[in-house]
Parts: sequence; structure tokens; C-alpha cells
Amino acid sequence: MIVGGGTAGWIAANILHLRLVEAVRRRRPFDAPDPIRITVVSSRRLAPVGVGESTTPLFTGLLRQLDIDEAELIRDTGATYKLGVRFEDWRGDGSRYDNPFGTPDPVPVSHAPEFQHLAAWLVSTGRPVADTLVPHSAFMDAGSSPFLVDGGDLSGGRGGYALHVDAARLADVLRTRACEGGVSHLEAVVDGVRRDAETGFITSLHLEGGGEIAADFFLDCSGARRHLIRKELASPWESYADTLPVDSALLLTGPVEESGAVRPYTLARAAPNGWIWEIPLWDRIGRGYVFPSGFLDADGALDEARAVLREPLEAHEVVRFEPGAVRDPWIANCVAVGLAAGFVEPLEATAIHATIVQLYALTAVLTPGLDLRSPVPEPYNRAMRRFNRTVRDYLILHYLGGRDDSPFWRQFHGDTRRVPDTLARWLEVWRTRLPIEGDVDSPWQLFGARHWISILQGVGRIDAAEAERELAERGLTLQAGRACDRLEDRHRELVRRAVDHRTLLERVHQGAPRPA
Repeated sequence: MIVGGGTAGWIAANILHLRLVEAVRRRRPFDAPDPIRITVVSSRRLAPVGVGESTTPLFTGLLRQLDIDEAELIRDTGATYKLGVRFEDWRGDGSRYDNPFGTPDPVPVSHAPEFQHLAAWLVSTGRPVADTLVPHSAFMDAGSSPFLVDGGDLSGGRGGYALHVDAARLADVLRTRACEGGVSHLEAVVDGVRRDAETGFITSLHLEGGGEIAADFFLDCSGARRHLIRKELASPWESYADTLPVDSALLLTGPVEESGAVRPYTLARAAPNGWIWEIPLWDRIGRGYVFPSGFLDADGALDEARAVLREPLEAHEVVRFEPGAVRDPWIANCVAVGLAAGFVEPLEATAIHATIVQLYALTAVLTPGLDLRSPVPEPYNRAMRRFNRTVRDYLILHYLGGRDDSPFWRQFHGDTRRVPDTLARWLEVWRTRLPIEGDVDSPWQLFGARHWISILQGVGRIDAAEAERELAERGLTLQAGRACDRLEDRHRELVRRAVDHRTLLERVHQGAPRPA
């Protein structure tokens, strides 16, 4: 039983159906009934807000698993392609840096230096690591789609691409797909539960207006209401507010250019008291100002957003949140998924990614016949705590660039409360060497060493002299420089063969399929 029908609820319905129901169907007699039935309980009264939402390559991989046609999804949701995130003015000096998707390309020379040596050479020469080691930044600069005119794309070995989508319209697409596959949908509001007095397990949901519906297992996808996991099961809350002070997002509306380039990336602009996202959709631009309510009210946030973006913006809605997560997302026979399990903040588009991670981890152990009284929940809970804290540490790093034009930014100067011990230890290690794979290890890791280096370099937390020394000690300076030059030549050639982003989207909206 899934409580909640937003993006998380319908992603859950589709993944559970794919990994449990369809897997069992392939092994049972043709005419046997499904031993597992999935029902989503939701209400239009509690519908999700239709904001622009960024995703990661894990999401486009899920679409392929679900056999959802990418071109149809683009037409139905106004989606655009996303190759990464561009950060502007996070150091207060007008500078920018990219954190694109992608895994480093193989170097087209024999006996090539390893990744960390190429990264060290780039850092030592002041060149952005991400701009050279993956092609995505060059595609972002050119306004290109991830597809090439002569076939091929940036998926597979190059680390993939993602989408910008409208969250409400995406939920509609996922609901249609799930219900066509056999998932049941009950339009109702849950206002209580019945629990077994001995085990504490939930046995049924009480519905507003009367009536109950029973199930063996429950997913709480009720968003920030956290109806089951917090209200009914009282999972402790682990707040990140002491390290991440932002707690509000002002959703904004503004003008949309009818022509011109469609950016294939999310733009994150720093502002006097937080940061502003710009997510390009086909028919509009999703914008929002993330700020701390302790420093700014909604009117002040609107004024600052207008000043930063220099556009006639209007306020749409203020969304409040507390950075953090439930300590135990799996209690008894209930698992919290999506925002119900926690939310750090909008930076780096971790919400949908985390939802998919949670469900992949859950379906790895939630098999037919599982004894729900077995000690499975605690390993799952530990893994989710590690995952959430790694995301927290990674996002905090973005704020440590030394910007000092307001009290909001100055609070990150020398305030050890803002840097968790886990991150502080690694920052000390990385003073003398670059991150390597395995340094910050968590299950289903979203951010590898190259991503940590991109942010460290972008916020000025890497010592170029140390990188140069490390490279010189190994005698690889000349080799690494030549290898990086070859990579940049290759990426320039790829960009010349790329399909323009707007051109591709226009073709898709005219009925063309996505390039193969």
C-alpha cells in the first residue's frame, strides 16, 4: 500500500511493479493470479506543486527500464535535456563553474596517466577539471543536446544525461504507466491507521469519511506531511539545520523567451541570502529562491531575486522545509520514501535521485515471502543514514567558497558548526591531495571523486601548488598535459557533431522520435 500520489508515490508504484510483480509473473503459471498487489491511495486535494524539477542520469535510466518513451515524455511534460549544473557567483566575484554529469573519457594515448594525475595537472594549471575530463561542459557552452547528428549520445560510457521536468505532469505520466500495468489507484485521504497491539505493525489505513483498507506492507510517500513514518510511527528526526541554514524556497514566475537557445543545464546563481535556481522547461522557466527564513522574508526574497536576475518576477508560493531526514525510514512494516524520508535542500537535484535509490535498495531485500519480522530494516536504515549524510556534506561544501557580502554568507567563515565532522576530516585530507574514488564512499553514490573535485575547485578549496608537487614527484607533468590537450580536441570534435538543443526539442514536439 502506497500512501501519496506525487512523484515519489508513482515512482514507487512503477519500481515495485517492475521489480516485484513483473518478476514474479515471469516465474508463475500463465493463468495464476498475481501474489502481490499494489495500491496507491492519494487525493487531488493534496496534489504536488507543478514546479520545474531537475533529475540525474539515474532517472533517465529508470525510464528505459520502465519502457517509457523519452520523446513522448518530453511532449507530455515539457521536459528538456540536462547535462549538469552551472554555478554562478558562489564566491562573490562573478566567477562561474560547472558540475556536469559524465565519467572521464578514456585518454586517446598509449600509457596514459590515470584520472587523478590528469586532474592534478588541470588543477595545477588553473583549468577546470570538469571542462576537460568530460565532454558535457563543452556541450553546455554550445547549447547542445546530448545527441550527435551522425548517431550516438552522451549516455553509456560517457556518464549519461538527465531531464528537466514539470513535477506535476511527470506524476501524471507515471500514474498512467503504473495503472496500465495493473497498479490500483484509490482516491481518498488517509486520516489514521490501525496497528497491531503486539507487534506495532500497521494493519490498515483509516480513510477520511469512513472506511478502512488493509495491507501487509506500507510505503509512506506523503511528502513533508510524513503521515505514517512520523505521525503514526514516530521515527526520530535528524535535523541538518545546524549545518544547512536554508529552510525556504520562494517559487517565482517570470517572462519566457519564445525563441533562442534552451539551456541544457540547471543554473544555480548565488544571491545575497541564498541562491536561485533556473530550470528551463519547454514552455517556461522554473525559478525559485532558496533562502533562510531567519535572514529574509518572502517580500525581501522577491526583491533580491528581481535584483539578481534583473527580470520582472512575481512570487508564486513559498515552500517551507527543514533540512534533515528521519533517522529510521523503515519501521515495522512501513518504509518512508521520497520527501517523507527526508530532504536536504534543492541544490544538485537530489530529491528524485534519492527516491529511486531508496526504492532500489528496498526492492533488493523486499522479496516475496520475506519475514517482515526479520532484522532487515536496520541494515537498510544504516545505509540510508550514510547516504543522506553524504549528500548533506556534499551540499554544504558548495557554501564554503568564502563569499562575504552578507551575514548569511559570513556565517560559513570559521563557524565549525556549519561543517560536520565527516566533511571536516576529508577537507583536512584534501589539503594535501585530491579526492580519489573511495574516499567518500556510500551505497549508490551519486557524487564520485570527479564531482567532489569540481566543487572543491569551484569554491577555491584546492591548493594548486600541492597538485603540481604531487604530479612532479611522479614525473607525469608533460604526459598529463598532452593527454588533457588530446581530450579537449576530442570534445571540440564531438560538439561540432552535436544536435542543437532547441532544434532537437522542436523536432520532438513536431512528432519526431528521440534520436536513437
